[in-house]
Amino acid sequence: MGFMSDALDDIVRNSNCPFATETLADGRAKIIEGNYNTLMTEVDNWNDEYEVIVILPKNWTTYYKWCLSMEEVFAKDDLIAIPNAKEGYVLLQRLSDLVDASNSLMRSGFYDDYTMEQIAHVIRRRRLAEEWPRL
Repeated sequence: MGFMSDALDDIVRNSNCPFATETLADGRAKIIEGNYNTLMTEVDNWNDEYEVIVILPKNWTTYYKWCLSMEEVFAKDDLIAIPNAKEGYVLLQRLSDLVDASNSLMRSGFYDDYTMEQIAHVIRRRRLAEEWPRL
């Protein structure tokens, strides 16, 4: 478990999001290696045991585009897979929880230094959350 524990420590250390840091640090997250099959298994078996499942892509170079292309599919189950190309992982979590946390961060000024591209992701996910009951 050393590698996984070290990987989780790196994610916690490099995250600038207070919600992510807290969730990852206090045992409400699971970390696994895998590819799209692994992620789909986690989606199919989602039971809210964890708030976040961190997937470290293994033999899966297209994970970033794949996750973005699957957002509407996952939103139907109130889930979202957020790829982080810079750090090399995917966060699988409840879309509604993400949007609730995002709303709190918005009020605190957390996004003030975000680029337009980063803000576009935030807005797109909010719209998905508004639409997911109807998708």
